Amino acid sequence: MQTRYTKTLKIEAVKKALSRSPGSNFTEVANTLGLPKSTLYGWVEAMKKREKTAPLSGEGATEKKPCQWSLQEKFDAI
Repeated sequence: MQTRYTKTLKIEAVKKALSRSPGSNFTEVANTLGLPKSTLYGWVEAMKKREKTAPLSGEGATEKKPCQWSLQEKFDAI
């Protein structure tokens, strides 16, 4: 059975993973949060991938660039 995680948990987990202190590794962060390392890694990679794309909308106008998105907007895209 697949576990479903809330957007809030995903946001907090990615924040912790990206702001981890020197000397701590990804596995420690995942274990602290009670998540599989692969799940946390997937969330971080999805956010990074999403930042690299800037979809076009309407008549050639661009939406906000991913680097301008809030964390909530980034995870809504996942």
